[in-house]
Amino acid sequence: ETERAIREMQLPMTRFYAVGDEPFSLEASIDRAADMCERINVPARQCVLELETQGAETKLSPDVWARGVAYSRTRGYGFRYWEIANEPYLMRPGTTFTTPEAYAEHVKAVSSAIRAVDPQAQIGIGINKNSQKWGNAILQQTAGCYDFVAAHHYAWVQNIETSALETVALVANYRALDTCLEVNALIHAYNPNRDIVQIDTEWGMHAS
Repeated sequence: ETERAIREMQLPMTRFYAVGDEPFSLEASIDRAADMCERINVPARQCVLELETQGAETKLSPDVWARGVAYSRTRGYGFRYWEIANEPYLMRPGTTFTTPEAYAEHVKAVSSAIRAVDPQAQIGIGINKNSQKWGNAILQQTAGCYDFVAAHHYAWVQNIETSALETVALVANYRALDTCLEVNALIHAYNPNRDIVQIDTEWGMHAS
């Protein structure tokens, strides 16, 4: 029933994260992602794959990323969007990326490894749009290594039960759109000769 409901929404795009953090192999996980794309009628070429654990508690080496991309190409799946880490800025206990610089170095290494096996791959990074170090600085330090940016533009509303409909439906979204424009400006400032886009791989309404 869930798969049928998703098909009926005719999604133009979707995303799976932690694809390399499953009880089966990375290759078997990519197989399952491709199968799911077919079942929900979303082309694999319009699906973002992120291989590392949610919250970036662990990371995969560049050669493992390259192995996954190469396997996808060999199988002819069509996956082309690869997002490096999911919300690496969360700084959870045991996190791999203890500093923005550590994440930036990981992006550079993984990006290079992916492009070596697929020069046409589209590589994404995760930033905290509200942080100077995890947002602005990451965009600057990794410029040239990414093709899209995932900033997770959730709309937050406090006291939603007592908020006016206009606050929930309009104000929160206007605020999110303003932030999108700010991130776009930074992206273009650091990548003046490249067409970098935002692909918001997580979004929605959050409320207390």
